[in-house]
Amino acid sequence: MKTKQTTIRTLWNSFLIMFLGSLLAGQAQGQIFVTTPGSGTIGKYDTTSGATINASLVSGLNRPSGIALFGGHLFVLNSGSGTIGEYDATTGATINSSLISNLGSNFLIGGGIAVSGGHLFVLNGISIGVFDASTGATVNANLVPPEALPGDVFSIAVSGGHLFVAGGSYGSNSATIGVYDATTGATINASLVGEFVLSNPFGIAISGGHLFVANLYDGTVGEYDATTGATINSSLVPGDIAPVGIAVSGGNLFVTNYFGGTSGFIGEYNATTGATINASLVSGLNGPFGIAVGESYSAQLQQPVNPDGSSVFSVKRGVVPVKFTVTASGAATCQLPPATISLIRTAGTVLGAVDESTYLSQADNGSTFRIEGCQYGYNLATSSLGTGTYKANISIGGVVVGSGTFSLK
Repeated sequence: MKTKQTTIRTLWNSFLIMFLGSLLAGQAQGQIFVTTPGSGTIGKYDTTSGATINASLVSGLNRPSGIALFGGHLFVLNSGSGTIGEYDATTGATINSSLISNLGSNFLIGGGIAVSGGHLFVLNGISIGVFDASTGATVNANLVPPEALPGDVFSIAVSGGHLFVAGGSYGSNSATIGVYDATTGATINASLVGEFVLSNPFGIAISGGHLFVANLYDGTVGEYDATTGATINSSLVPGDIAPVGIAVSGGNLFVTNYFGGTSGFIGEYNATTGATINASLVSGLNGPFGIAVGESYSAQLQQPVNPDGSSVFSVKRGVVPVKFTVTASGAATCQLPPATISLIRTAGTVLGAVDESTYLSQADNGSTFRIEGCQYGYNLATSSLGTGTYKANISIGGVVVGSGTFSLK
């Protein structure tokens, strides 16, 4: 009996260690969000396996085309109604079905919306408008007017304070990509990538100074220098596909291939070599169009709290600064989405979750982390916590991505 109990205890301890290790690792799995205009839905899939998380995370939409993800929220361009809807990326719950309305007539395009710095950049009929992502308020309805754009707009992207716009004439190879100041709308280069290079660029994405373009009509994904427009590889991913939407995450390209019925699919490719990782990562889709990929975040605890849980502070200290840096899909990043803190007492008088009001300090805003350069910060008030051991979790998009343990005496 003693041997059996020892075995059970050993197995239980091993399980507990693995469980705690997974919490400390704090890895939030990447997720793919895809619009299907024909069915009026947004589907959610796993970036690693392609497994379906929820094929109808959001439903009842009016020809959803472009999609953007920010701070755990999905922003969707409904081409049929000329509106931008806002939805919870975890549950699919509607936050505001008409966050922005009266956008005018929009073509069914894969990349008509982008988000940066709390602003939404949207194809507003025949111009590019900018709106507040929190309230939907108009910042500038005609940031880039029609006369400054390269023809009919196919797709847009924002990076480094610059707005990239792909446009031209449908059914031709006269498309170009222009670049504009994302604040003023001033033209920086009307033809960063010139004519007769692209073929209906329905999707564009930017990463590491490289511009990736999904060319619908010739079925290729091309790669260009985002600063000079120079061609790096016009057929990074060769033909025989029907690319519409494109996203970059973790060094990989995720591309929607527009076929009706159940023939549509999402392919995954190496962003450096163009090599196929999984030609049908997600299959059986009905006309997949716009795509957004949620990064897999992992948070790393910073001083003054020791990562090994050995830190002991005086309860009379006033505050304990909790700080984290973050990697996105394995790479360090300063593009930090909103994050929240939660506190659990693991040893002391009353165990379990600690009410937010107990550890609030004047330096912080509710349970939301401050963003200080390239890291998160939160000053936990200690005076009302009491002695004991505490675990502070950081969550992004409702998922715990890291934690730190400390004691108060």
